[in-house]
Amino acid sequence: MTEKEYILELLYHAFLDIRVASYSRDSHTCFVLADVFHNVPPQMNLADKGEMSYANIVDSIRQKCEARGCTSWLDNATADITKMDSAHSGNRKVTDTPMSEATDESGIGQESSN
Repeated sequence: MTEKEYILELLYHAFLDIRVASYSRDSHTCFVLADVFHNVPPQMNLADKGEMSYANIVDSIRQKCEARGCTSWLDNATADITKMDSAHSGNRKVTDTPMSEATDESGIGQESSN
């Protein structure tokens, strides 16, 4: 899997989890995932033009997840992507199982309400 494909898969998982979180009115999860990924499409455009590397985008996503306290979400999404990629090796079957359902938690920490 290329770095570009990996980023697209992360976006897919983020959108699924935003959909699930919004349905359950979990605005914190929606905000965190949107904050992590909102700059990815223009960054990918820059990478397509050769003005940025996909590796830099992956690093940026990791750094944002660390800053937002959602590295476990990223690790869970990466594990799922890797599992799906190896199981289907090119013929990936798209599922609608978001990471929050697959792991019984979103992997996104809630801010304290103090």
